[in-house]
Amino acid sequence: MLLNQPTATEIIRRIKDVIDFDLNIMDNTGLILASTDTKRINTFHEGAHIIIENGLDELIVEDDNAYEGCKKGVNLPINFATQIIGVIGITGQPAETIKYGRILQKMTEMLIREYFE
Repeated sequence: MLLNQPTATEIIRRIKDVIDFDLNIMDNTGLILASTDTKRINTFHEGAHIIIENGLDELIVEDDNAYEGCKKGVNLPINFATQIIGVIGITGQPAETIKYGRILQKMTEMLIREYFE
């Protein structure tokens, strides 16, 4: 598995000071591996699961709890070699978080490639 809890935790540690929103990284089953909101770690995130199962480019959540384990915000796939290996989520108003989301998505994918190499 390319995305595990130590790797996800390190990625969150590296990027949490760049953005003033809560961040989550979920694995390919929808399990939250790492989060700036530690109460959410090891809980299920239905939004991530939907992205992975359906190959979506994003999932915008407009209301807290619209999906099991989700809060309002933006969720984006983490891609590696043509497959979705996880999801990064940013909690907050979607209009505010989407502009950071794509940057963090690419940054996370670069960090995964760095760890893989």
